[in-house]
Amino acid sequence: EYSKKTFEKILLNKDSIVFVAEIEKKIGGFYKISIDKKGKVLFLDIIVIRKEYRGKGIGKKLFEEIENYAKKHKMRAIYLLVKDWNKSMNNLVKKRKYKIANIFYQWKKILIR
Repeated sequence: EYSKKTFEKILLNKDSIVFVAEIEKKIGGFYKISIDKKGKVLFLDIIVIRKEYRGKGIGKKLFEEIENYAKKHKMRAIYLLVKDWNKSMNNLVKKRKYKIANIFYQWKKILIR
């Protein structure tokens, strides 16, 4: 979940491209995208669906909008990262025929205990 202040900061950033799902004058969720310098690849940077709106098709609708945007602008690919524990989002991207592009390792070093 993102706070209202964080969401407003994202919206006010002139470089942000944000797709918003509005339900009964409330924000049900949003996706923030960025585009590579050549304009050929879309990166889905932030995906947020509010808890009370999950499972209602909002994520699917936002994906449709982003895919249409990418096609309209003749982009070659869409990339996104989804954590392994996020079963609903992993299921959604599989249903939309996304494929695993790479396997990443996440490394960490604890500096303060």
